[in-house]
Amino acid sequence: GAMVDAPMGDDLSVVGQSPPKVDGKILLTGEARYSFDVQLPRMLHGKVLRSPHPHARILKIDTSRAERLPGVKAVITAEDTPKIPYHFLGHPHEDKFPLAIDRVRFIGDEVAAVAAVDEDTAEEALSLIEVEYEPLPAVFDPAEAVQPGAPLIHDGKEKNISAHVVREAGDWEEAMRTAPVVIEDRFTTQPVAQTPLETHGCVAQYDASGRYTFWASTQASDLLRRELANALGVPLGRVRVVEVFIGGGFGGKSKGGASEALAGLLAKKSGRPVRLFLSRQEEFTTSGHRSALSIRMWTAAKKDGTLLARRAESYVDNGAYNNVTPATTGVGGSICVSLYRVPAARYDGYVVYTNKSWANAFRGFGGPQLVFAVETQMDKLAEELGMDPLALRVKNSNQPGDVTPVGWEIGTCGLQECIEKAAAEIDLGWKKTKRPETGPVKRGRGLAAMIYTVGARAYWDADCAGAFLKIHDDGSASVITGTVDCGQGAKTVLTQIAAETLGMNLDDVRIYTMDTEGAPMDSRGASASSVTFISGNAVYYAARQARERLLGVAAEKLEADPKDLDIRESRVFVRSTPERSMTLGEVAEMSTYRQGGEAILESAHYDTPTEFIDHMTGTGNISPCYSFAAHAAEVE
Repeated sequence: GAMVDAPMGDDLSVVGQSPPKVDGKILLTGEARYSFDVQLPRMLHGKVLRSPHPHARILKIDTSRAERLPGVKAVITAEDTPKIPYHFLGHPHEDKFPLAIDRVRFIGDEVAAVAAVDEDTAEEALSLIEVEYEPLPAVFDPAEAVQPGAPLIHDGKEKNISAHVVREAGDWEEAMRTAPVVIEDRFTTQPVAQTPLETHGCVAQYDASGRYTFWASTQASDLLRRELANALGVPLGRVRVVEVFIGGGFGGKSKGGASEALAGLLAKKSGRPVRLFLSRQEEFTTSGHRSALSIRMWTAAKKDGTLLARRAESYVDNGAYNNVTPATTGVGGSICVSLYRVPAARYDGYVVYTNKSWANAFRGFGGPQLVFAVETQMDKLAEELGMDPLALRVKNSNQPGDVTPVGWEIGTCGLQECIEKAAAEIDLGWKKTKRPETGPVKRGRGLAAMIYTVGARAYWDADCAGAFLKIHDDGSASVITGTVDCGQGAKTVLTQIAAETLGMNLDDVRIYTMDTEGAPMDSRGASASSVTFISGNAVYYAARQARERLLGVAAEKLEADPKDLDIRESRVFVRSTPERSMTLGEVAEMSTYRQGGEAILESAHYDTPTEFIDHMTGTGNISPCYSFAAHAAEVE
């Protein structure tokens, strides 16, 4: 039937407010159950034996002494695994196994794992496993790793290059050759650790029916489920990821690591649930981090500051295995050529293996490193041209209707206003004469901008989410989604959207997230700034359908046209005569219990209206819209 529009704009009563988090009291009182808190009967403790070498052949592993230790219930090596690599980005990028086969490639690489009755026994068991290694030459710097004669970290990967990503548009060579001004710089960025308070890990259970259940600290339950089903060699339906609270993620928990797969394999071998969490040291050394880049960048411009072309080349430290780096390199390249109006551009990103721990997603997904280079070069260009860096940015800022060199279609865009407002806020008038620099204290002012996606078909072809919504007999509602709240307030935002659309108070809506057995799919979880938009739209459409059903039932009882009805504070009323009304509880009971009636259960699926792309060239409109920001700082 025709949709009944929910309140919008000035009519909003719940959205646009800043309520306390809907799970705030549970968090404050300590009732929140994190995966770290999960206690199951007969639960064992898992620990991982890791490589002490950056690069070595495994000649022999002897686990017999560890297996004989009282209290040890399972010991596994690569021979106890299906030997299937993780497949997050799919072929040809998958190269990491839960336990090392034949070779280790960084200090901390997983070699064996144990499950025992307590952590001390598990630690002792690790010390009893004997591994014979043959050390191999190692390489730690991407610049050295690509040189002829450097040790090869993965067979068949020439020059240790895992992927070469290109972004290209327009005649950038001609622009570089003929532009009145061309500047060139080299930038380096460092690895950064996400450092969530709750380290990576999970509790895993394998039951008699052959199903795995994971209480996992993850930002993306559906993605984790797919990776685990793959790595464990079982159909998707035999893996369940259950809702728990997440103690921080920041991108680093948006993909599975070896610890979840190892917990599952140990649970299967021991026949008992297994708890496996990284120590803080393991978190820093083995869970991944923001990738470090070495960037060369050239910008060509006219004398008046109009940008003509941008060229960049980056070497990305991948670490020993692919995690998300081929994807972050592509996203970073797209951001690099899309910030400001650049008519011609070329970006080459080389993802390079080194004998270090792998790089992982970390807020901004490859963008911050390239934006740092772009924005620093914009300041240097302004200096070269004798222009105010603020004026240079305003002159070249993205505008509504633009299409960037990689096909990003800019709809709404407030970049120019952001830049001007940030400058005004920091300085009470950016262009005032600089303060006199007297004495030892120096002051500097700076400004930088950014562009980012809202969701994105950036590394696989799904960018969608679903929602279930149930109206209870008391007029309250339950919302079930596959998304994850890892501290950013997703549960509150989605509850606001449902309550607003349904005409309910915030505390009349309860939300459940992330159980892969009962929740609809969420293709990417909490990542890519997508939850409010993509999961929010799924919740909105499910709530709109429920609203239409409620109004239809109430219209019969109140003898009115559904178009003349409204819902506020959980009451349905006739707009012209508000005293003619019913509670939503009365409407829901009528709908369920009258003859031929039915309970109000709605579902909706939202997929973004975006383009599928070639992941190596990355050209296409990958996001439903693009977000912009500017940030100003005064430093003394």
